Amino acid sequence: MKKEGGNGSAPKFNYLHYNNRGVFYKNRGLYTKAIEQYEKAISLNPKFDNGYYNLGSVYYEIGKFDEAFKKWKRGLTINKENDLIKKSLKKLLPLLKVSGRN
Repeated sequence: MKKEGGNGSAPKFNYLHYNNRGVFYKNRGLYTKAIEQYEKAISLNPKFDNGYYNLGSVYYEIGKFDEAFKKWKRGLTINKENDLIKKSLKKLLPLLKVSGRN
């Protein structure tokens, strides 16, 4: 992507743009595209805890509980006060125990 500037160059999108695109795709059941967008958002802002929450939520919805766990735990290391992640992990932990993860 080109740098923001004059002469007809394309604008440089920020991480929230990709996060919003991820939400758009997730809400339409386009999970692979949503994952790509959330990963792009996180790559632009590695301290974006809600990006990890959103990415983990997609993995949760498609039944990839270990991946959801990893993403949510990463988000929680960035912001220990993220209630969305705390609630999601609480909901996820019993499922991980059933699948054999301790």
